[in-house]
Amino acid sequence: ELMTLSLIRTKFSETIAMNCNLKKIKHEASMMGLFSTSDAMLDQNMAEALEGISLPNSITDTLIKNEGILLPIFKLVGYCERGDWDAAFELARQLSLNEDSLFDAYMESVKWARETVRMMYLSS
Repeated sequence: ELMTLSLIRTKFSETIAMNCNLKKIKHEASMMGLFSTSDAMLDQNMAEALEGISLPNSITDTLIKNEGILLPIFKLVGYCERGDWDAAFELARQLSLNEDSLFDAYMESVKWARETVRMMYLSS
């Protein structure tokens, strides 16, 4: 489940970045989503989980310090996961994102992650 959640966050974070003023760092947004469950996967705090992994500051600032350029994406992902649509839509407006497509983009990310996991199990 954590692997699936990580993949959902990866795809959704990239999609958000692609549709707001953060297109140039879409890969960093995607990696931030991928590594965002590292603490839970390793049963460590995030700083320990990411120790020794060479990541851009934008990712570690968000995941460890709860600050930085990727923080709005990280927060938006969390709001959508929790179904806090009022907060999600407000943040989407601040990021100049189309609120109407936000839920669809999240559901597409869920679909993509599930299909990716399914393909991983079929190929092994």
